[in-house]
Parts: sequence; C-alpha cells; structure tokens
Amino acid sequence: MKRGWLVIFFVVSTVAPASAQDIRVELFSKKPAQYIALRAGKTAVNLCAAPGKQPCFELKPGAQVSCAAAKQGVRCELGGTSNHFGRAFASSPSPFQLEAAPGASGEVRAAEISAGGGGLRAVVTIGLETYVSGVLAGEGATLNSPAARQAMAVVARTWAVRSRGRHRARGFDFCSLTHCQFFRLPSDVGEAAMKTSDLVLKYEGQPIDAYYSAHCGGVTEAAGDVWPDRAAPYLRSVANPYCARSPHSSWQRAI
Repeated sequence: MKRGWLVIFFVVSTVAPASAQDIRVELFSKKPAQYIALRAGKTAVNLCAAPGKQPCFELKPGAQVSCAAAKQGVRCELGGTSNHFGRAFASSPSPFQLEAAPGASGEVRAAEISAGGGGLRAVVTIGLETYVSGVLAGEGATLNSPAARQAMAVVARTWAVRSRGRHRARGFDFCSLTHCQFFRLPSDVGEAAMKTSDLVLKYEGQPIDAYYSAHCGGVTEAAGDVWPDRAAPYLRSVANPYCARSPHSSWQRAI
C-alpha cells in the first residue's frame, strides 16, 4: 500500500472592518450579577424602558447610574432619583463603560439589562475585536507567548464569524460560557486582537469551523466522528505531541 501526505491549504483572509461586525453577547450566563453600573463616555447615554420610550434616564458624559434587581424588573438610581424598568435599554452614539459584580468591567456599545435568577443579566453589544479580546481573557488566560495569543485570536475570531447567531432565538449571538466561547468582558482591546485585526481562517473561500479544545490527550478527533454534519477535510484526526507530553494527557476514572 502506498503512503503519502494529505495537505490542507488554509487562507488567512480578512473580514469586514470590526466596526461593522457588532456582536451581541449575554453576560452572566451562569451566575447573575449583583448590580450593574453604567457610566457615560464622550456622549450621553439614554437608559429607557424600551428603545426611545419613557421612563428614561439621560446620563450626561461622565455620569453614572447603578441598577439592581427589583420586584418584577430592574431599579436604577441616578443622582438620588430612581426609575423602575421591566427591562432597561442603554444606548449611546459612542461606547460607554459597564461595571458589574462579580468581576466585569469594559466598554460596550449598547446594553439590555433584565432581572432573573436572583440578580441581573445583561446582553451587550460590542465590536468584533472586543469580543476576541474577551475570549482571550477567558479561553486563552494561560497562554503566555505573544505568538500563541495571536494564533488564538485568529481562531476565536474565525469561530465567531462562522457561528454568529448561535443563540439568535434568544435574542443574542453568543453566551459567555464554553457552549459558545468562554468570554470575560475585557477592559480594552488587547494587543493580540489588534495585531491580527480582522484576520480569519478560510477554506475554499469560506471561514472554517474553527473548533478547539483545552486538551486533546495526544490525538484529536475527526469532527465527522463526533458531529456527522460537521465533517470536513481540515477537521480530521491528527497526532499532537504537545498534548501527549502534558501531565493531563493520561488519566482514568472509575464509574
């Protein structure tokens, strides 16, 4: 039997500018926030019961409003005045700051805040490169090499472009859990995202299904053996000596 090499060609290509690739992400998908604070940036922020409908708060540049879960909705306070919303919709011509407990702080372009699970959830609109930076903060937190972080940025961006609308039926593109990509709202756009801005992996002119895992145990699985409808020439089983050398590559569990 003759043996040979199977060569798969990928093209690193660009997508539309990041400003045209806004993404809606659900924050606090697993654990609701205790509170959410919004601070206006260069332009005023409108916080309303529905887009453009009363009651509304207008946050002047630099002003901050704090919101917490209340009976049948969200209660927000601004300078000693409070408003009750079933849902609160925040929008502004320019990015504004969102801070929450536990541990979220970063710029967003719009936010929809609602009560649930004993706290608050938020669906935020952010740019593609902000999303990539947030995935690096979650999925790539252990990557120290600049080259590895840049490679991860390209993979995360490709997956986002290919899988956008994964939770369309629920009103957003992605959750913030590993069901989508583990996402943490970043304080700014990171260096790895900036240096690879708009780059994606393509096969035959289309963004690839950029699946990845935390660990492969020394060999990857062909995608078609897991998801028959996702079989692709570039998603075949390959040996990975880096994973094989990891202390986590060999384990067993009795059930």
